Amino acid sequence: MILTKEVNIHIKGIFIKRYKELGYIVNTKGLNTIKVKDLPKSSQVKVKVKCDTCGIEKELKIQEL
Repeated sequence: MILTKEVNIHIKGIFIKRYKELGYIVNTKGLNTIKVKDLPKSSQVKVKVKCDTCGIEKELKIQEL
């Protein structure tokens, strides 16, 4: 289960258009608060997760989920 709901990231390049299409107002000079569900599956951003079976919490990159 993903515990982190939102992350703060810098948005650059081809992702500017992607996040604008998702309805975000993109700040290209600073951090943007993005919902974890809107991150691409190849993202290197780390989020806090909890194992549904054993309950252990740790951080994983989105691409590792």
